[in-house]
Amino acid sequence: MVSVANQGGRDCERDNPPAGTVPALVLDLGTNAEIALWTGSQWLVTSTAAGPAFEAGNIACGMPLAPGAVTDVQLRGDRLELAVAGGGSPTGLCGSGLLALIVAARGGDLLDAGGRIVAPDEVGTNLARYLVADGSGWALCFHRDARGELCLTQDDVRQLQLAKGAVRAGVEVLLDRAGLTAVNIDTVLITGAFGAALPVAALKGIAMLPEGMIDKAFFVPNGVLDGLATFLADPDGAAKLTKLLATIKPLPLSGTPAFEKRFLAALEF
Repeated sequence: MVSVANQGGRDCERDNPPAGTVPALVLDLGTNAEIALWTGSQWLVTSTAAGPAFEAGNIACGMPLAPGAVTDVQLRGDRLELAVAGGGSPTGLCGSGLLALIVAARGGDLLDAGGRIVAPDEVGTNLARYLVADGSGWALCFHRDARGELCLTQDDVRQLQLAKGAVRAGVEVLLDRAGLTAVNIDTVLITGAFGAALPVAALKGIAMLPEGMIDKAFFVPNGVLDGLATFLADPDGAAKLTKLLATIKPLPLSGTPAFEKRFLAALEF
C-alpha cells in the first residue's frame, strides 16, 4: 500500500497498481495547467493556458488563501453557508471558495448550465435575495456587512469557465490520442499551489474532468517540489531522469481543431 495526503489532510490509502501497466493522469493546476497521461507504455504531456482563475486571479473579490478568504460554500436550504479561513468575517474568495460558490449557485438555480447568472424572477425560492443588479446583468452577493458587499460577477463565472474548459479539453484530447477513455484511467493525481484545498464536490460540480475521474483522484499539495526533492536526493536521479525523458511525448494543443472543438463543448457546467 501507499499513503498519500488527500484534500482534507487525512491519509488516503491506495493499492499499488501493477508497475508500468495501469493508465494514470497527472494534473498540475495553476495559471498554466500541465497535464500528463501515462498510457501504460509512455507519457503523453501537454499544457493549457488556464489563466489565473483557479487561484482567484482576475476575480472581482479574489484573494490568496489567507485569513478572511472564503474556502468553501455549502447550500443549506435557502442559505449559502461560508467557510472562512481563520474564522471571522469573509474578505474575499480564494480559488477553492470560488469553485464551491459556483457549485452552490448551480445547486440553487442561481446559475444556469451555460454559466449565466439568472434574474431574481427566474428563481422560485428565497435564494433570489442573493442576486443584485450589476450593470445590464446580475451578480451574486454572497456576503454583506457594514464594510460593504462581496459579489460574484458574470465575468468571474466566465473566467472560471475558460479555465476549467481548457483543462477538460486538454484531458480529453490526450485520452483520444492515446485511444483511452475515462473508464480506463486508474488514478488521477491533482497537484498545484492549492491542490490540497480543492473540494472534490466542487471539482465534480463544475464538470472539470470527464465523468467518473474525480472519484479516482487524490491530492498532493506540492507535487513539483516533492519531485524535485526526490530527484536531488537520489544519487541515480540524473540517469532516471534520462530514462523518463525517453518515454515522454509532448502534444501541443494551441490552435488544433480537436482542442478547439473540445474546449467549446467543455464550457458548460
